[in-house]
Amino acid sequence: MKTFFSATLIVLLLLGANVAQAQTMQKKLDQIELEKQFIGTWKCEIAKDTIMYAEFTQFGLMKGNIKIVTKDKILDSGEELFGYDKETDKSIQVTVWKSSTNIDINAWQFVSNNIKVGVPLKDISNRPNATLKFKIEFKSPDLWVMTTLQNNQVVGTVTMTRVKK
Repeated sequence: MKTFFSATLIVLLLLGANVAQAQTMQKKLDQIELEKQFIGTWKCEIAKDTIMYAEFTQFGLMKGNIKIVTKDKILDSGEELFGYDKETDKSIQVTVWKSSTNIDINAWQFVSNNIKVGVPLKDISNRPNATLKFKIEFKSPDLWVMTTLQNNQVVGTVTMTRVKK
């Protein structure tokens, strides 16, 4: 019995060491390269006869132009700039809308090759407990879904599809 216990303990310790080693050897995600998935033109229907278009181009890290259109009339537009903060390994997004003097600043980080999470910059030091959170998941190279959570409850989703030219 004592030999069985000792052998089991050794096996468990070896397995535990392998798991710990696998966790520490996990490859760091290339945030800049993963951001390139967004380059292109995207659209989604946000209401009946109302479409949001987002066009992302490489400018520094990335630049985005957004338009909300209904029946060929632009309801609103916005511009986004994305930069990479090497120290925190996050991309910082700044958005300004034509209809508002407010500025939105969010910090984003890919947590896998197809999932990116974000929080408003004011909540970055409190990310696990942030009241507002975002999650973008690439379902395919031509489709991604952004989920907005308020107090850990889903308050909205947007599904973007790539516009083929």
